[in-house]
Amino acid sequence: MRYYFVGDVHLGCRAWSVEQRGKIESQFLDFLEHHTADTDCGGIFLMGDIFDFWFEFAWYVPKGYDKVIEKIRQVTASGVKVYFVPGNHDQWTYGYLASKGINVLPKTSEITIGDKRIFLAHGHGLNSLNMPVKLMNAIFESTFCQWSFRHLVIPQIGLWFGRTWSASNHKKHNREFEEDGCIDYYEAHGGDLLGDEQVEWVKKNFEEMKQYDYIIMGHRHQGLDMMMKDNVRLVILDGFFVNGIDSIFCIED
Repeated sequence: MRYYFVGDVHLGCRAWSVEQRGKIESQFLDFLEHHTADTDCGGIFLMGDIFDFWFEFAWYVPKGYDKVIEKIRQVTASGVKVYFVPGNHDQWTYGYLASKGINVLPKTSEITIGDKRIFLAHGHGLNSLNMPVKLMNAIFESTFCQWSFRHLVIPQIGLWFGRTWSASNHKKHNREFEEDGCIDYYEAHGGDLLGDEQVEWVKKNFEEMKQYDYIIMGHRHQGLDMMMKDNVRLVILDGFFVNGIDSIFCIED
């Protein structure tokens, strides 16, 4: 059986052209379609930031993702399990995705595939020393703030705000890929601030992490695959919006 890990698709990112958004969505749909009836697929793990901004309001969910969500529903209906690890752009799920057959996991999770123990996380906010980032993460994860945004903000205004803010962050840290117009969110930060955040967190917590065979994360949009001490393999996924199918990681049981 094969298990696939994919993250940082950033569907609907307003920093890109309509054509580029359509291209990325089409590539992601092709990936899902390929595994709709794949008897060798044991599961698909969506490793966060699948949507550039996703927030489920009390009586409203974001529009524009119907094709992707329906395709995921078809995948789960075919018997392939789909798991979702929340990212910093799409951590606000309150039941809608689960109603479509998606298994929503906690921010950090442990799974077992065969005899392999695997630690999963999108990777945001693990080791940040940047106070504005820490404050922002605290606000985003606050139960009170989430409830207030869900119930007191007009959904159309909330979605406009979230999508606009996300797009401005992409542009603020922009590095454009001339051939396709994508913008890599974290390239301009370099290693000291965000680029090596996950690596430093794993090193700092290695005594706890060494129980795992794999540590799999995303978030930084730059792939990394390195063998650490005690045969612990650290995999940081490349952004799907950057390298498409080549960014997908697979484990075989």
